[in-house]
Amino acid sequence: MFGLIKQSHGYCMEKPLISILGPTGVGKTDVAYQLACGLRDANIISVDTGSFYKATTIGTAKPPKEFTSHVKHWFIDMLECSQSYSVGAFVSDCSALLEELWSKGIKPIIVAGTLFYYYALIGERSFSAVPSDNAVRQDLEEMAKVCGEEYLREELRKVDPEREKDILPGDIRRLTRALEIAKMGLKPTEAAVTNKLDFDVNIKIGLKMPRDLYRSRLKKRVEYMINAGLIEEVEDILSKTGDSELPCLNQIGYKEVCSYLNGEIESKDELVEKIFLSHWTYARKQMKWLKKDESIVWLDVSEKSSDTLLKEVFTLVQSTLENR
Repeated sequence: MFGLIKQSHGYCMEKPLISILGPTGVGKTDVAYQLACGLRDANIISVDTGSFYKATTIGTAKPPKEFTSHVKHWFIDMLECSQSYSVGAFVSDCSALLEELWSKGIKPIIVAGTLFYYYALIGERSFSAVPSDNAVRQDLEEMAKVCGEEYLREELRKVDPEREKDILPGDIRRLTRALEIAKMGLKPTEAAVTNKLDFDVNIKIGLKMPRDLYRSRLKKRVEYMINAGLIEEVEDILSKTGDSELPCLNQIGYKEVCSYLNGEIESKDELVEKIFLSHWTYARKQMKWLKKDESIVWLDVSEKSSDTLLKEVFTLVQSTLENR
């Protein structure tokens, strides 16, 4: 589809990064795949915590098999339902992988779905490298269910008010993680580290579309997931494990389906609306975060055909690598 990036002396960088960013469901997976097909020796790295799990496919919109069989994708289908995988573990594993790919002359294309993991990887966001204590975390998760978010916040304020201010409303996972670190005798803000990933350039390409068009696309995406068997996928996981609190089910779509199966959501129409609103809220948080990153080159996917968009992406990548 595209020509290959030239490898002549003078403009073949040893450690390039290409990052595809944007809100959930905007089309990052397709663009990354087509770009990888047009580049010589490119692999795709999926930074999406939902796609880490083998059992969750429909609700995470993983790349189809025709993509993964043609272009190597990393960090997809690597965990069992009950396994946890921290940002620290991901940063360590992915940094090592990047060094290996660069040593082989392979260009990594990062599809950034989980932004905290992505920005931690590239060294633009600090994170905690303290190993998790499952027993402590389970106690805190139970406390969250019984006492609620505000109680957790009050407990965190006692030990680290700065960290509490930095955690967005509703983010129970980061509240429990901060308290977990505190119970280990550490101050969460002081336990933070920054990754020292060494790369030549990071070409950040952002995909966006007008608000109303995006909302409509997101709603149709949720309807498709339900029709494609999302409910049955969750039922299958529950039939094998009997545990609705599994890490793999603690993500948008899966949490709502569990509530539907428990009778807390009464109809499929209500289920679709709940999942859509969760995705929409998450997408707004993603865009709020991404708008602060002035190094992103934004492309409106609604203003051009897919071929035109892909040619524009390819030209941007090629010209950036050549000019540097």
